[in-house]
Amino acid sequence: MDNAFTSINAPKQTAELLQIAKNKALSLVKTVAYADDAPSPVEFSIARYRGDLNKFSIEVYR
Repeated sequence: MDNAFTSINAPKQTAELLQIAKNKALSLVKTVAYADDAPSPVEFSIARYRGDLNKFSIEVYR
């Protein structure tokens, strides 16, 4: 699974949906997941999170 985290300013429509001010900072997370036996993605998502209501924890394994 690949995740990409970016900070963005909330556009008008997103701000209204999340009940925040326009241009308030958001976390944008793009996720692509793959099956073990398939080269093509089985899941793709783009999510926007309010910074004041979320916490991200990341564990890295080698």
